[in-house]
Amino acid sequence: MLFSKSRKRNKRKIMFGTLCLMVGMMVLFSQSSAKADDFQEARVTVDNTELALEVPPINYQGAEMVTMRSIFEALGNNITLSWGAKR
Repeated sequence: MLFSKSRKRNKRKIMFGTLCLMVGMMVLFSQSSAKADDFQEARVTVDNTELALEVPPINYQGAEMVTMRSIFEALGNNITLSWGAKR
């Protein structure tokens, strides 16, 4: 009887330790390592000239998304857009 109580205590200690370890790992890995304050605003330069973007860049799943219109115009391409025009 004494031997089985000791085994139960050890089993409970192991289960409690495992539970604490699992909760600790979940807390540790659930927090993002990058904070919003760590990011700098994206800037676009063409020919050593910084472009003023019409729409601010968006961070989508870790990738910076910028509008291409100002980049193409800085490279010398004029973009015309006509909605619903037939070719």
